[in-house]
Amino acid sequence: RCGHAKDWTGHELFHPWHDAKMRDSVFQLPLWLQTPCCGKTLWAYNPRHLEFLENYVRAALRTRTADPQYGWANRSLAARLPKWITSAKNRDAVLKGIEKLKARLTA
Repeated sequence: RCGHAKDWTGHELFHPWHDAKMRDSVFQLPLWLQTPCCGKTLWAYNPRHLEFLENYVRAALRTRTADPQYGWANRSLAARLPKWITSAKNRDAVLKGIEKLKARLTA
C-alpha cells in the first residue's frame, strides 16, 4: 500500500538465498513478508507468491506436468521449493507461518 518508488541503476541481481533474512534481489532491502518457521525463514515476495505457497502446501496431491518446449526441466517454482517446506512433517508449521504472513497483509 506504499507508493514509494525508486529507480534501480544496477547491472546485476543479487540473490542471497543463504541469508537468514531474505532481501529483495534489486534493492537488497529486507522482505516484509518473512517469519521464522521450522528453524528457517519462511518468506514471500507478495500476496500472489504467498497464495501459491499456501495452495502448494495444502495440496493433498501434488502433480507436475512436462513443459511442452523443455520437457521435464527443473524450471517451475514448485520444483525449487526447499524440502523443509514440502515435507509432510512440517505442513502444519508451514501453514501457521503462512497464516502469520497473511495477517501481516491485512494489518
